[in-house]
Amino acid sequence: MLKAHFAQDIKTLIENSKYSKREIAKNLKIPTSTLEKLLNEDFEGFSKLSLKDIANRLSNILGQEIEIIFEDEENQKEKVETKPRERKRSNFKSLIFNATLILFLVINIVFLYFLINDLRFYYQVLNENTYTVSVTNKGNSDIVLNDSTLAPNESIDLKLTNEGKFEVHNNQGEVVIKTPTEIYYIKLEDFEVKLTDGES
Repeated sequence: MLKAHFAQDIKTLIENSKYSKREIAKNLKIPTSTLEKLLNEDFEGFSKLSLKDIANRLSNILGQEIEIIFEDEENQKEKVETKPRERKRSNFKSLIFNATLILFLVINIVFLYFLINDLRFYYQVLNENTYTVSVTNKGNSDIVLNDSTLAPNESIDLKLTNEGKFEVHNNQGEVVIKTPTEIYYIKLEDFEVKLTDGES
């Protein structure tokens, strides 16, 4: 037996029309008893095609569109309508996953960058036994660094081995010295820096 229902209240429509049930049945070319079955939504013995045809002819008689809805088609329509929502949820989850993956990769790249820099430093220390020392003139006049001149706010990187040293003269302000482990702020006019066991 077909499971279906009319989208409109055809009982009320017929009662409010100018036709009696007998006249409606006659125009539909079906017995009055069959019309009663339709009004009670008893569709035993009917096919989808015959019900659609009756709904179409009833629309012409009453001057109003009559639609019959079959439950299997309605369920199928609901399933089709839910698919786009499922796709949207799936796309949203995929977007979150991709964003998380990209963030994870960026964090790892940054970590690797610092790790590589650290490894370069330790490689230099262990294999070359040299250290990088940065000297910056923060004063308002030139200073003499060994045999060269360092202008105000100018910096230079020196490569020093263990027991290596350099001298600074004519310091009228402040000299900032950065070693791999410490930062020193020196205001002496003339001084010497010596690297001993990796420490200045």
